[in-house]
Amino acid sequence: MAVSVRSTARLSLASATVLSLRDVGMHLGLLRLLVVKDLKIKYKASAIGLAWSLLNPLLLMLVYTLIFGAIFKQKQPAFPIYILSGLLAWNFFSTSLNGATLAVVANGGLVKKVRFPASLLPLSMVLSGFVNYLISLSLLALLMLGYRHPVGLSLLLLPVLLLSELAFVSGLGLLLSALNVFFRDVEHFLGILLTVWFFATPVIYPPPSVVGMHGAAALLININPMTWLIGGYHDVFYYAPAWPSWPQLGAFIALSLVLLVGGFVVFTAMSRRFVEEA
Repeated sequence: MAVSVRSTARLSLASATVLSLRDVGMHLGLLRLLVVKDLKIKYKASAIGLAWSLLNPLLLMLVYTLIFGAIFKQKQPAFPIYILSGLLAWNFFSTSLNGATLAVVANGGLVKKVRFPASLLPLSMVLSGFVNYLISLSLLALLMLGYRHPVGLSLLLLPVLLLSELAFVSGLGLLLSALNVFFRDVEHFLGILLTVWFFATPVIYPPPSVVGMHGAAALLININPMTWLIGGYHDVFYYAPAWPSWPQLGAFIALSLVLLVGGFVVFTAMSRRFVEEA
């Protein structure tokens, strides 16, 4: 696992970024090993292993369906499909972002002793979460079959949604993992932020446009990038054959690319001092 990575300490940021990107490309095999390692550790000594990828969102879906369906008299047809299609996407976002944020600090000893692209650590956490997400989508497919829920041509946009979310989480994960090395409060603040962010995103409740919500709360929800993404998943799976909002989808894709590039550049710049701080 000990590989030679050229020092970027005396290079310009642009040159260091290009070199770091090249190093990542040269160590894709190592990235794959890290992803497999994370998946094995996550379900080690677990009786049902990867089945937790299905059981956990299924139980959450049942709880949220009970609360919003029975207590608040939510009358939308096939409401579990609405909840699960948004919940699976959110779970990938939140769990992967948490794991990526802690990745460098949790492997501080490895960073100090072994020369390898440190960006592989947060990226491996995101990719292992993405594998779990793809597995859990089979549960949504079974649920839709059970309800005989229609699908449309908008389902062809699913790969676009998946890849744009992957880029979004990867960019944020790289950024936060680098910041967390120097400011350990980041990991604690992130837990609070994700809780607030979850309730500011229409994952388990209809969007403001459906319930007629107006004012500051509606504005906050509508300008939330995760609202654009989750809305796309809802359109593809629940409101089929509806198509996602093209302006929102385009804005999310653009934001994801900016975050991915920006996160990698910031990570590269800050990684020069990881050995001292990690």
